[in-house]
Amino acid sequence: MVLHALADFIYNVYLLLYYIFKTICFVGFLLCDTTYNAVRIVVWCLHNVHVFLNIVYEDNQQIIQNTKAFLLGTSDFFISNIAKVYGALCFAVATFGDALLAVWSLLGLTLWTVKHAIVLIGQAVWLLYTAPYQLLILLEELLKRETNLLIETAQQAFSKQVAALVDIVHYVAHDVPVEAACGLGLLVLTCYYPAPAKAALKFTNNTVHFGYRLLRRKTLHSVRRILTLLSTPRANHTVEQPEQREDTHRASREFHQKLHRFYARVMSFFVFNAPRRPAQNAREAPARSPPAGRAPNPPTIGTCIICEDNDRAVAFVPCGHLCVCKVCATHISHYNPVCPLCRTYIEKKLDVYV
Repeated sequence: MVLHALADFIYNVYLLLYYIFKTICFVGFLLCDTTYNAVRIVVWCLHNVHVFLNIVYEDNQQIIQNTKAFLLGTSDFFISNIAKVYGALCFAVATFGDALLAVWSLLGLTLWTVKHAIVLIGQAVWLLYTAPYQLLILLEELLKRETNLLIETAQQAFSKQVAALVDIVHYVAHDVPVEAACGLGLLVLTCYYPAPAKAALKFTNNTVHFGYRLLRRKTLHSVRRILTLLSTPRANHTVEQPEQREDTHRASREFHQKLHRFYARVMSFFVFNAPRRPAQNAREAPARSPPAGRAPNPPTIGTCIICEDNDRAVAFVPCGHLCVCKVCATHISHYNPVCPLCRTYIEKKLDVYV
C-alpha cells in the first residue's frame, strides 16, 4: 500500500510538472506569436508612412524648395543687415573713444611738457647758482666710486691669486711624502748653500775612513794573533816548513785585499767625485814624462775600449790590462773599480806613456 501510494504521488508530481511545462511552452509560443505580429504591424505602418511621405514630397517638391529658399534668403538678409549695423555702431563707438583718448593724451602730454620745462628751468637756475659746489660733490662721488671699484678689483685679483697659489700648492704637495719634500728642500738648500753639505760630506767621509782604519787595525791584530798561534811550534817541536809560511802569508794578503775592496766599495757609495788622499797618490807609481828625444807624434797602442775616441794611457794593477784612457779610468775608479776586461778589482792605476 505504501509503495502504491508513493508511486501515485511520484506520478502525480511528474504529471504536474508536465502540465506546468506545457503551460509555459504555450504561453511562450503565444508571446512570440503576438510579438511577431506586432512587429509586422509596426513595420507595415512605417512602410506606409514612408511611402505616403515620399508621394507627398514628390508632389509638393517645388513648393517646399521655394519655401526653403525664401526662408533662407530672408534670414540671410536680416542677419547680414543686422551685422552691418552692429559693425557700424561698434566702429563709431571705437572712433569716438579713440578720439577722446587722443585728446586726453594730447592734453596730458602738453601738461607734462610744460611741467618738465618749468622743472628744467628751475634746475638750470639752481645749477647756475650752485655749479662749483655741485662740481665738487660730483668729483668727490666719482673719486669715491672709482676708489671703491679699484679696491674691489684689487681684492678680487688678490683673492684669485691667493686661490690660484693655494691650488698650485695643493696640486704640487698633493700625495707627496714628507721624506720627498724634505729631500727636495735639502737639495735646493745644497744647491744655494753648498758649504754645509760639503762639511757634512767631509765629516761622513772622515767618519767612514776612521771606522775603516779602526776595523782594519783590529782585524789585522786579530789575524796576526791567529797566524802567530798557528805558526807557534807544537809540542813535538816540529819546525815550520817554508810552504806553510808561504800559505800563511798568501792567506793574510788575500784577506787584506778583500778588506780593502770592501772599503773602496763603501767609499764609492758615499763619495762619488772626492779627490784621492796624498798618501794613496804617494803609493802609486809616479807618472813618467815622455822622453825628450821622441817625435812630436808618437805611435799609439790603440783607442779606449769604452769611449773609442782617446788613446789608451792607463794600466790597472794587479791585472795589468792597458785598455782605457785617462778620463774613462777616472770614471771607473770612482764609480765601479773593476777592470772592464777581466772584472778584477783595481787596487791602483798607472799612467803609461808610449
